[in-house]
Formats: sequence, structure tokens, C-alpha cells
Amino acid sequence: MRTYPECFQCMMRQALEACRLAGADEETTWRAMVEAARALTGLRRDWTPLENSCKVHGAVNAVLGTDDPYKEVKERANAEARTLLELARRDIESSDDRLREAIIVSVAGNAADYGPASRMSLPEALRFVKEKGFAVDHYRELKEALEEAERVAVLGDNAGEIVLDIPLLEQLSDRELHYFVKERPLINDATVLEAEGVGIGDYATIEAVPFLDGIIALRSPYFLEKLKGFDVVIAKGQGNFETLSDVGLGIFFAFLAKCEVVARYLGVEPWSPMLVRM
Repeated sequence: MRTYPECFQCMMRQALEACRLAGADEETTWRAMVEAARALTGLRRDWTPLENSCKVHGAVNAVLGTDDPYKEVKERANAEARTLLELARRDIESSDDRLREAIIVSVAGNAADYGPASRMSLPEALRFVKEKGFAVDHYRELKEALEEAERVAVLGDNAGEIVLDIPLLEQLSDRELHYFVKERPLINDATVLEAEGVGIGDYATIEAVPFLDGIIALRSPYFLEKLKGFDVVIAKGQGNFETLSDVGLGIFFAFLAKCEVVARYLGVEPWSPMLVRM
């Protein structure tokens, strides 16, 4: 999925938000926003929004003097998600289809995202996804694929969300599981530090998606070849969908289509829950 004109304003909004979260004064914020604008002039239309945002956030963070302005946001999101985890587990245990219920919980966790302009709390998202259902629902294909799968990869997304991925990992525990997060901070996306902190390592081997020249290497030949070694790949979150939906690996994408650009691309309403294979 390429970058669209609407993505420019979203990236500038994110840049300002990073400044606010870092507690930057007006002068520093001004310099950071100027650098963000300069970075925008070098964006590539054929790159995905996630890839281009790496350039913008890299420029902003250099001015702010931090590589993780969202550190406290991520800690709060993980803490909030932990309060819902046992309730989610009880719902799953009482469900007629535990795997499907675990995926619903996991997709609801995708609301813990500081990328889009609009937001929904995790409790609201849990209720919303249960009531709404998937706008595109490839659950049957996923269930059939998992029946034969020995090695499964899950690509994590945001802090907070990774906590609500745990019930899904529990449902997949009889397989060899690998859980991928980002090598370095980007917005409120989870890194190895957050994944280890919430206990993902108790359920799966944690691996880091590298950055090359400051850009997330999801589409690199190295990483795509790595994904080919798994029988099933489940990619969480909108950024992973933006970046990997057209690589032709039959990946199952589980997320909320939160922004209008992604929703329009998929032909669904904004905030539609998605479980789509592409």
C-alpha cells in the first residue's frame, strides 16, 4: 500500500504529538516541526505510510534528543491492558470457539494506537469488536491453515495491544511460535523491551524486525524470506497491513482499519475490524 496525500497531515500531527509527549518547549517544538516538514519533502510516494513515517519520526526525535518520546504512553497502555487480560481470558474459556474469541480480543487491542487521529479505549474496543464483527472475515481460512501448521509467526504492533495478544498465543501454544516486534521505538509500537516486559517470551520466541538506514525492514528480502519459513503468519495492526498487504505471502492481517485512507483502500467503513488474508 503506497502513501497517499492525506498521510502528510497525519505525520505532521504525530510529530507535534511527539513533541508534546516529550515535554518540549516552544522553541524545540518549532525546530522539530521544521525538521519534520523537511523530512516530508523527501517522502517517496511508492513507499508505505509506515516506511515514510520512520523518516519523519527520526527527524523529530533527533531534535528532541530522545529515541522514545512515547515511553510513558507505552507503559500506561500495557498497564491498562493488563487490567483487562483476566476478563478476556474468562470470556475465551467460556466461548464455544476459543480461537475466534482470542482473535477478537487481539483485534480489539489494536485500538491502543497513537498513529491515527481518532482513538478508542481498550474496554470500548472490546465491546465494539464483539458487537460489530469482522467487516472482512477470513477466519475459516485461518483455522484451516492453523490445523496443518507447525511454525507460526505473529507480528506484533502497539504496546498495550501486545498484552491482549497473549490469549491468542495461548491458543496457539502447541505450535512453534515466534513473535516479532520492532528493533527500535517508533510511535507507541512495541519493541523487544516491551514484549519481554509483559511476558510474551513465556509463550513465543521474541524476535526484532530490523531497521535499515532508519527505515523499518519489513519489506526487505531478508525479512520476507524469513516469513516464508513459517506455515502461518498473523500480522497485527494497521502499519503491518500497510507494509505487507501486497507482498503475496498469504498473510492473515488482524487489525482495526482506523484511518480513512486504509478503510477506503479496503472498501470498508473507518474503524472496521478486519481479519483478512492477502
